[in-house]
Amino acid sequence: MALHLATSIIDRDTIDAQKWLDVVNTRLGIRNNADVRQKVINIFHIDILRADHAAQWAKLRHNWLRLRQSFDEQLTFICEKKTNIFLCWVVQGDPIVHLSAQYTKSPPSIRIAKLIHERAHTVLNISHATIQILLPSIRLLTMRTATSG
Repeated sequence: MALHLATSIIDRDTIDAQKWLDVVNTRLGIRNNADVRQKVINIFHIDILRADHAAQWAKLRHNWLRLRQSFDEQLTFICEKKTNIFLCWVVQGDPIVHLSAQYTKSPPSIRIAKLIHERAHTVLNISHATIQILLPSIRLLTMRTATSG
């Protein structure tokens, strides 16, 4: 029963991660949205309307799209019996996501953000120094302000 519950939670979290990334990519695709433009400037220091930022903008869009596509690929999870200071983790060069014993007991929004975080490590080959802006950016880019559409 516990394995079935864990599998159900992991499946749901994976689907929700896809939805979160769909929202981010949809919002990033709206270039004339002032709210999105300001968030991209604030988070990534890229002005999507400036010609001299075109290369950084293209890379940013590519990375977010690639990260979303990676959730359509085969994902492998290992449910570890031990607790860990991390909810989940990956080992460099290995796409397997290790889930600690406390993973299923954590709030869904934290689990989903962590899955995206770990997937970014393996798919985009980025370090913690680079990834520190990833999780806050997901939250900001999925939020709609009163003036955004």
